[in-house]
This record gives sequence, C-alpha cells and structure tokens, in this order.
Amino acid sequence: MLQDRDASATAQKWAEQFAKTAVCPECHGAKLNREALSYRIYDKNIYELSCMDISELYEWMENVTSHLNSKQQQIAAEILKEIRTRLKFLLDVGLDYCRSTAVR
Repeated sequence: MLQDRDASATAQKWAEQFAKTAVCPECHGAKLNREALSYRIYDKNIYELSCMDISELYEWMENVTSHLNSKQQQIAAEILKEIRTRLKFLLDVGLDYCRSTAVR
C-alpha cells in the first residue's frame, strides 16, 4: 500500500514537469467559447448564472421576467417556470447552503 502511494507520488511529480496551469485569456476559466458567453439575459451570461448559489439564482430567476420585453417573456415563460420549479424543489429539500462550504 505504501509502495503504491510512493509510486503514485513519483508518477505525479514526473507528470507535473509537462503540465502547466494557466487561465484561458479568452474565457477566463469559464470553459465556454466566446459565442456561448456572449449571450446575456438581464446582464448575466450562463457562466455567471452557474456561479450563483441556488438561493441567489432562484431570486434572480424570480426577477428576470420584468427585464424582458413582451416577446421574450412569451418565448421564455415555460422554461422559466420549469427552472423556477426545479430551483424551488432544491431549496425546499435544504440545498440552499453556501457554495463555498460545499465539497468540490
């Protein structure tokens, strides 16, 4: 067991000489292309929404409709209703803890 850990540590050390950690200058770590990040709703893109905790996202979703024009509201009505329903369920079962305390 100890020998396996030593071998794994040695392999990790060997691999690190070939790896470089860098933040992409285009997406800044969002891991989405420029086109995906260019779509915004009420001044947020998909990456910014995914970074919110559940309660913050639910609140944002509750207020987003007022920032859409009537055609956008008509198009988005069903999907927003579904997203709100799912977020509400997550909140109801107690998943509204702060994201920073979650294990990643």
